[in-house]
Amino acid sequence: MRMPGSSGGWPRSPHDDEPPKRPLPQSCHGESNRSAGNGRTVLVVDDDADVRETVCRMVRSFGYEVLSANGPEDAHAVAHSETTIDVLLSDVMMPNQNGFELAEELTAVRPGIRVLLMTGCASAALACAGQDGAGPFGAGPFSAARGATPLLLKPFSPTELEYALEHVLAIDSA
Repeated sequence: MRMPGSSGGWPRSPHDDEPPKRPLPQSCHGESNRSAGNGRTVLVVDDDADVRETVCRMVRSFGYEVLSANGPEDAHAVAHSETTIDVLLSDVMMPNQNGFELAEELTAVRPGIRVLLMTGCASAALACAGQDGAGPFGAGPFSAARGATPLLLKPFSPTELEYALEHVLAIDSA
């Protein structure tokens, strides 16, 4: 995952030219935009510590409460606790269990949990999920075909992550 400030910056997204629905946070390290998360909690699961911490900072900057797990085993422990979890945001490719399997098991334990998966290996993830990558948003970093597990492709920008989280939380709430 390319980090802000690295050479080349963030890749362009089809949504970069769209005006944001509300002001976006200035930085993942700065003050959070508390209105976006509305007290909801996101469980971030990634076996890469640097990626996990960067994603956690981004999610926190949108105003969400954040729980962190370094892999499926830790995620199961959190899911079996009394902690509220609104969204599972998990990497797909992890040792011992992939993100699709983790999502299936956690939604059985927590039926109301929303799922957003992320991956830097799009072809493997799409093949594993049986998706063709053509979501309602066209070609781009985010696919969320009806009935499919929403998938965010790494590297992604804070704007793309915020959009994906908002979309996942809006599913079935309209």
